Amino acid sequence: MKLDFIADGPGDLPLVRLYQFDLKDIAIFLGRLIAFASGACEKIEFHASAKAENVDGANLLLRVGTKDKGMVRLPGLASFECVLTAKSWSTVACLVEPFQNETKGFQWLVEMGDAKLLFSADGQW
Repeated sequence: MKLDFIADGPGDLPLVRLYQFDLKDIAIFLGRLIAFASGACEKIEFHASAKAENVDGANLLLRVGTKDKGMVRLPGLASFECVLTAKSWSTVACLVEPFQNETKGFQWLVEMGDAKLLFSADGQW
């Protein structure tokens, strides 16, 4: 799965994009989302995971918080933290689940904060 940053995304917001994934990538990502929702895990440096291909230095930290903050820009051009409650991570997991059956299309996972988070089979939206 690739991770990249597009400064001029839709709606005048930057875009962090997760794309070009296979069924194994989806299973791993979905497992992480479920771990967030259940409280089994509190944070993941997505860009440092073994299955992530970091394009152009994009960094993404996923974290469970006490309130939804969405995508928060960190120091550095392409560095973001996505902070959601466990309940909201459960919602994100539901948005990713359909990709287990068909790795086509796209889904906006997070649309609040300093950027949008896109999950896209081919990178398009």
